[in-house]
Amino acid sequence: MAVNIVGLKRSCQKLKNGGTKRIWLLNSMDIEEEFLNYKNILQLGCFSGTVPFRNGAYLIEIEAWYDTGQFGTEMSIGAGFAQSFQFKVLGYNQDILAFTALLNSFPANVIVEGNNNEKFWIGTKYLPMFFEQKGNLPDSGLGRKEVEYAAKRDGMTIPIIPVDNLVFSSAPDLSFEQFANLSKREFDLSFDLSFG
Repeated sequence: MAVNIVGLKRSCQKLKNGGTKRIWLLNSMDIEEEFLNYKNILQLGCFSGTVPFRNGAYLIEIEAWYDTGQFGTEMSIGAGFAQSFQFKVLGYNQDILAFTALLNSFPANVIVEGNNNEKFWIGTKYLPMFFEQKGNLPDSGLGRKEVEYAAKRDGMTIPIIPVDNLVFSSAPDLSFEQFANLSKREFDLSFDLSFG
């Protein structure tokens, strides 16, 4: 495949709010086939279209603390791309512990909506994000309790990719916004934690 080299013109960044306002996690095992690839980046620089999503699967919405969502991407010669994402929630309670247990070995893909309404996809079906957790429990005073979740994956064939006009194959008549509003904030904690 021949690819034309594209130059970049100098541009100024317009004033836009940074940070994230909505975060959704999806289980990479619910994605039926890989749909994000290097060709998307070369030809379009984004993804717009249908996500092959298993019937009955859903998104998990995370209400992170304001402006704590942060993501980044890197490119290394010969090593491909790296993607990273982190966010914080305030407190340390049974819901946060249940969510942390759910995330243990959870192969996540992440959709992030920024405060400027732009959406980005993090992770892929076969190279999902795995989150680590770090809790901050102050020793005294009125310091706030908070838990940070962070994930980083390298050796990827794509950077974090902008997405637009997403439709999920399991609900083809719904826009992304309509499908996302059906997302869960409660988690099924009936999974088996036995080892062996």
